[in-house]
Amino acid sequence: MATDYAEKERAFIASLDADTGADLGGWMRAIVGSGLENRNDIIDWLRHQGFTFAKASWLERIYHNGGRLIYAGDAAAAAAEPVPGGAASTAPANPQPRRKGLAAYTPARSPEQAVEAPVYAADARQPLRVPAALARDIETVLEAAKGLRPLAMLALGQMRKAVPEARLEAQAPYVMIAASAPFAALLPGAKELRIYADFGATENTRIKRADTANKLLPPFPEVLVLNDARRVDDVFLELIASARVWARA
Repeated sequence: MATDYAEKERAFIASLDADTGADLGGWMRAIVGSGLENRNDIIDWLRHQGFTFAKASWLERIYHNGGRLIYAGDAAAAAAEPVPGGAASTAPANPQPRRKGLAAYTPARSPEQAVEAPVYAADARQPLRVPAALARDIETVLEAAKGLRPLAMLALGQMRKAVPEARLEAQAPYVMIAASAPFAALLPGAKELRIYADFGATENTRIKRADTANKLLPPFPEVLVLNDARRVDDVFLELIASARVWARA
């Protein structure tokens, strides 16, 4: 399995220049130039550059590994000078990649400016959108997430991927995820996000029995706690899909 990951990593890095117009070193310098250090913020920024979540996460891990590859060893990275996380750089924030849709990282638009609010799906180039009035309400609820707001946006987008017919509803302090009826609820917080649902008969260790948070009565019996973008993965999608199925039962 490790060998497979090493081969995939080599292939990913080898194709970077052709696919994006910048090699590994260029993207490491670009991350430095972005001024971001928080893992979730870096992943969110890379997704804005057109990377899928998986590849954005992979680049972020390499960045925080000093610019060295995770699985394939140091040899394949010899052409790229290691860039320690947080190191100063005079390189431009963007390495002039050729990928269409490149966008510099900017904070979320204010509700007053929003006609539609981007809630990013698995591919950041294909944002899900909601009406302006709902966008304002969701932005207000997500203010409680503070630095975890990009993670909250990612989670909401992936929940829509798991259940395409789902819609978002702002019911402070929650963002409700509903189909025919609400089946999950996201409670934003500065240190963690809590996703409540009935996930069904599962032995997944990520799922806990819901307890009170901020003196609130939990809207569903189980809770999934998020504080890292890496947990928004295939298992996450399966759990959300399971919650939708159990809501129908």
